[in-house]
Amino acid sequence: MVYISAAPSHNLQCYHGKKNRDGDCECEPEFAGQLCERKKHCAGFERHFNYSCITCETGWTGQECDFIDCGTHGIPTSAIECQCTAPYSGPICDKLKTTDVYLYYNSKIYSMGPIGVLSIVPMIIILLGCKHLAEKRQVYRVTKALKKDHDIEPSQVRSFLKGY
Repeated sequence: MVYISAAPSHNLQCYHGKKNRDGDCECEPEFAGQLCERKKHCAGFERHFNYSCITCETGWTGQECDFIDCGTHGIPTSAIECQCTAPYSGPICDKLKTTDVYLYYNSKIYSMGPIGVLSIVPMIIILLGCKHLAEKRQVYRVTKALKKDHDIEPSQVRSFLKGY
């Protein structure tokens, strides 16, 4: 049992432990807090002599590993929950889903109005240009590799790569 000193109270309820003679909570080894209300998130089974954690699981911090660590992309709203900044999500704000990223940046562009549209048009042109050049390089490389053994034209390679 871990001994937690608190202001003595007769109506004190220990969630994961029991009251001692003084009315303070003595927590089970896996729990911490004045009322033994917070679960410890220790990495592995090893503990210090006072049952505190040696190392914490990813996303948890504190001597007892009972406070959430939201990293650089969130703010703790309580000891066990994070409020993530967009477009991050997940319990410790470390997930970055493609749909969340698209939604985040699309809403940014939408909020910018016509300026947003004008900033997207050049990006689309650059994307299409890069795609065209990548296809052209691929046709060149395949044609060069096949010309050693076969008499083949770039137009044949292009139609083969496109699936015609």
